[in-house]
Amino acid sequence: MQYGEAKISDTELTIIWTSILDEYMTVFGISKGMMDYVMHTKKLISLEIDYAITKKESLKMRIKFEKTRYKELNPVKEEQSNYMEIITAVESARGGQAIDESTTTVRKFYTYLKQIENGESVKR
Repeated sequence: MQYGEAKISDTELTIIWTSILDEYMTVFGISKGMMDYVMHTKKLISLEIDYAITKKESLKMRIKFEKTRYKELNPVKEEQSNYMEIITAVESARGGQAIDESTTTVRKFYTYLKQIENGESVKR
């Protein structure tokens, strides 16, 4: 793949993405809802593998039921705040100063959100 002038391999992108997720986990941790979702994902995949091997009809119905529950457990809901709305609100709280998404860390962005939540002025 090529992004801009530099070529970045899929392996390098995976390493970068993993470091971003690691930073997120360090700052935010993992919620019970997300843990339930991950465990249910594992269960659903296991059922689908069992069905692929055995072709048991009872598993097919169980998978259908579990997929319905899976959608209910999804911690990322459509009605949650839009990312760009949050960015715009933070930029507004910073006196209109734009946020450079390529250099702002998760920790720094989270600090901005906490300052806004606490009614503090957002430090630049």
